Amino acid sequence: QISINLNLQIGTTDKGEPHVTTKTCSFNIGHVDVTFHGGASWLYNLFSSSIADALKDAIKDQVCPLVTDAVDTNLNDILDTVDLKADIDDNCYIDYSLVQPPFVIKDAIFVNGKGEIFD
Repeated sequence: QISINLNLQIGTTDKGEPHVTTKTCSFNIGHVDVTFHGGASWLYNLFSSSIADALKDAIKDQVCPLVTDAVDTNLNDILDTVDLKADIDDNCYIDYSLVQPPFVIKDAIFVNGKGEIFD
């Protein structure tokens, strides 16, 4: 069993753009079984549980930094592409940039947009 838990903070920039920051990350790997075959495998298998623990630790040390970077960089790069203005016609548009951070509950995200129309 593998599990990863992230605690994300969803906020806004000064321009009203959505922004996500990883606050905490935890990663857990359940049981790992390492078995060697052939040659001196009988000798290596004496240490297989220690090798499995070392592998688990090495993986754990790498996953959270990678996931945190993916969220803090890549996800925000994607969010930066969201257009916060929509053309109504050639002469006016609506600005729906965020006036406060989104509010998240179990089943929904509430977003308060500006909703101003400019011409």
